[in-house]
Order: sequence, then C-alpha cells, then structure tokens
Amino acid sequence: MNRTWRTILFFSFLLMFLVSAPVIVLYTAGYRLDVMAGRITHTGVLNATSIPRGATVLIDGVLKSDRTPTVFDDVFPGEHLITLQRSGYTSWEKILEIKSRETTFIANALLFLDSTFENQESRTVSFYSLSPHRDQLAYLISEGSWIELWVTDPSTQSERLLARITEAAGADYAIRWSKEGTTIALFQNGSSLETLSLITVATGETLSVPTTLERASKFWWDVAEDDYLYAEQAEVVYRVSLSTQEVELVSYNAETIMHQNEDLILSSASDRMVLSRYQDKTATILTYLPVGSYQFRTAPSGLALLEDLDRHRLILVDLSSQDQPILLNEEAYSWDWSKDGDRLVFTDG
Repeated sequence: MNRTWRTILFFSFLLMFLVSAPVIVLYTAGYRLDVMAGRITHTGVLNATSIPRGATVLIDGVLKSDRTPTVFDDVFPGEHLITLQRSGYTSWEKILEIKSRETTFIANALLFLDSTFENQESRTVSFYSLSPHRDQLAYLISEGSWIELWVTDPSTQSERLLARITEAAGADYAIRWSKEGTTIALFQNGSSLETLSLITVATGETLSVPTTLERASKFWWDVAEDDYLYAEQAEVVYRVSLSTQEVELVSYNAETIMHQNEDLILSSASDRMVLSRYQDKTATILTYLPVGSYQFRTAPSGLALLEDLDRHRLILVDLSSQDQPILLNEEAYSWDWSKDGDRLVFTDG
C-alpha cells in the first residue's frame, strides 16, 4: 500500500472517530434524536412494575420487548399513554408525563383477574389490601347483612372466602397483614361496635382474641416478627404472641413499637419524639425526631424505617450508628425495597 492510500485511510478512521465518539457519549448520556421535533433531546426514564409480574408494556400503543419489572431509559419527554397487559387480566392504562433527566415510576400496577370481575360484578369492593409479598389481594365485599373477607391469588387465578362478620351500619373497616402475610387482622369500627378478627390466611381459621384486647383502641403488627400483634388500651401497650396466645404488658410508654432482637420504642417527649432501644429493661436513645404520626415499616436487619403519615416522609435509621444514625430523611409518597433488600426506591411526587 502506497503512502497516499495510507494517508487516506488514516484520515478516514480519524474522521469516523471524531464523528462517532461524541455520538456514543451523547447516546450513553441519554440523548436521542427526536425525529418528530427535529432535534436532539435528553430522554426520560420509565420504571414499571406490576402485580402480577410479566406484563407487556405499550407506550403510545407501541409494544415494547421487555416485560415488567423493567426500565425504559429512552422515552422522549412529554405525555405518553402507558398500557400494561397480561393474558387473563384486565389492562392497566394511564397517561403519564415523562420529564427529561427524571425517572417516572409505575409502582406495582395492579392487574385484576378478568374472572374475578365476572364473578363479583354485582358486588361492591369496600376495602382491599395487598399482602406484604404482593402475591395475594385481600378485599371486603358486602353480601346481604354480612361483610365478607376474600383473598385472591393472581398466580393461581383462585379466590377464597376467608371470613364473614355481621355488617354494622356506618362502620369503617380495615385489613392489616402480618409481616409474612400468614395472618390478617380485620378491624370493624362502628358507633356502637368495635371488633377485631384474626384470620389465618392458609386455612381460613379464625383465631381467638384475648379478652384483654377486646376494648383496645389501636392495633398494629410488628414489622420484624410475624407472630407479634400490639394493642393499645387506655394508654397501655400490650404485645400478643399469636402462637402462644400470651399477652405481655409493655412496661414503657410508647407511641409505636417493634421487635428486632430487642424492642425499638418511639415515644413522645414534650416537643419531640424519641427513638430508643430497650434491652434487658435498659433504654438507649438512638435519635430524636420531630413530633409526628409515625409507623414502623419493614426494613432489613440492623435498620429501622419510620414513615411520618402526616408529612409523607421516610426516615431510615442505622441502629448500629451512634454518631449519625439517620441515613435518610426525605419526602416520599411511594416507596419500596428492592428484591434483594439492599436498596430503598422512593418518589416524592
């Protein structure tokens, strides 16, 4: 090859490099050519999850190759019609605004069984709740003078009647799952009647409620131990073990409590809240928080996650740190732990 051809090849490759390198960098950074707008645009990200998993995703009617859970990092800014579909289920559809350089979440979009609606089309669902593992849906329907508790399993396309209680006029109802989803607490709060029913999900067996708790005004499940249920009565907190039916009086004042090898207590102290660790009846203050309406939420071992229901904030606390125990204190309207439990994903809008 003579010198002229070598020079031509050199400058050809140099030109290709000078053109392709910026294109690759821009593409990696999320820039795409918007043919309709006639310009290069920085795209947005769409993160989609559904219950059940494996739903196909359509953006503006265009079928995408990935199934939920999935992430699309090449969506142009603007309003898009997002559709999630799976055979045997009703479709989920919504117009969402995708913003440049931002991630838009579709968190656990619920796809209902077609057969469920065919069977229950004449009934009104008054309350529903997903299991902690998001593999079952519990819901209440009114049938004559009864309130019925049903559970449906999308993976097997089955539904079961778990319990039936007398309907009270004007009463409010709530469903609360235990940590592992083995037991459901069904609350009925009426003007003249307040009841608590505990139902085993696997068998539908109704567990007896200790008489000590029959007049309790507040209940909550332990977020770390599946066996524990807490109840507050006349400003006294009790801990109930479902397996042994033992009722333990909690000897310290608590707004809320959880057990993770030791008791974690959130209590009020004049103009602030105090998060403390109790071990062998000895208290160690972990951190102080602003006054609020907090609830413990599920978190990996060694961490405590508190949700401020009034301010829509998440507070993540490292139980092993004494200097800087608060790892996160952010506004959050929707959140979830990753499958591996090592990442907390949340959105503030």
